[in-house]
Amino acid sequence: MTKYRDDNQANGELGESIFRVYSQQSLNLTPNKLEHDYGIDFSCQIGGEPNSR
Repeated sequence: MTKYRDDNQANGELGESIFRVYSQQSLNLTPNKLEHDYGIDFSCQIGGEPNSR
């Protein structure tokens, strides 16, 4: 049986790509795609300078 990608899947993939770029460039976040999608697609790490002691 042949599987086809529908418009909703294509739109979701485009939205995820846009979020990756936007979060890195505008929000100083590092997005991490979660392996299992249960309604949350990404977790993000906050960028910045490491604390030095």
